[in-house]
Amino acid sequence: MKTKKVIDNSEYSKDGFYHLIWSRGDELKSEINRYYWFYLTLIEMLVGYELIENIIITSNCNNNDIGKGLHLNMLIPNGFVNNFFRKRILDLLYFKYYLRYKSLCISSIVDNNSENINCTRKKFFSRKGVSYQFIAFRRCYDIFWLIMNLFFDAIVYFYTNDISMVLVAALLFEGLRRIVKI
Repeated sequence: MKTKKVIDNSEYSKDGFYHLIWSRGDELKSEINRYYWFYLTLIEMLVGYELIENIIITSNCNNNDIGKGLHLNMLIPNGFVNNFFRKRILDLLYFKYYLRYKSLCISSIVDNNSENINCTRKKFFSRKGVSYQFIAFRRCYDIFWLIMNLFFDAIVYFYTNDISMVLVAALLFEGLRRIVKI
């Protein structure tokens, strides 16, 4: 008996999610400079898991195509690091999750005419139709932390030539990464 092949010729993202996360895209080049984008991406690597979890939780609050509407501040889980970076995380949610990833939507236009983008009276809704991308985002975050840990371990090994110090450094690095979420 011959096995049948599965065919699906529908469109999919060929750029990959690393490109989506690390590049601004043409639509945002006039909105945000590349250095600030890189800075927001580093913050995203730090707190992205928690933001995704919160967006997923709020998306399950309604039975329609969008989740429960919340102010951007409500999408940021409380914590020492999150509160320290809160203003930058607001930018991250707006520029990356709303404008770039299209994971969030709003019911009315944001006042974008002044120097500031005032979202105080706007509620953002999670889009259930794009939540499939969160798995790829988590993988990107994991790869980033793996690379950082390996880089840190290589530096420790270069200076000490002691594998036991590398193991201690790897444990400390991973512990620090987990403590940051408190």
